[in-house]
Amino acid sequence: MKRSLLALCACCLCCLTILGLAVTTSQAGQDKVCICHRPPGNPANAHTICIGAPAVRAHLRHGDTVGECPVQCDGNDDCGANQFCKKTEDVCAEGASGICTNRPAACPTVIEPVCGCDGNDYSNACAANAAGTGVLNSGECNPP
Repeated sequence: MKRSLLALCACCLCCLTILGLAVTTSQAGQDKVCICHRPPGNPANAHTICIGAPAVRAHLRHGDTVGECPVQCDGNDDCGANQFCKKTEDVCAEGASGICTNRPAACPTVIEPVCGCDGNDYSNACAANAAGTGVLNSGECNPP
């Protein structure tokens, strides 16, 4: 009985030592997290910063968000590769502003027809976005 108790304690000490080393290594190599930082008093000056993981919670409490700040666009080809200028639904004007958004790589097979800003019919909003266009309205462009 004493021997098995000693073995159990040795195992627990070994696990605690390994856990302690992992935490120390993690803190030393501290992972960075990129956030959209909105400076207090000047939220219009939002910009992307990368900070240590322990500081994320404090930034989130002040209104920052995880991930890069959205990039504004005016509908022209001012977004990156595999992106499009996503505007609010029903807004397709050439100079209307939107946010650069990644084109979806895959879309659900749900059939909810929409009319794209390019005048084409799509099976759903995701399919229109994958084609690089926004949604003008729900339903077909020119119903029969």
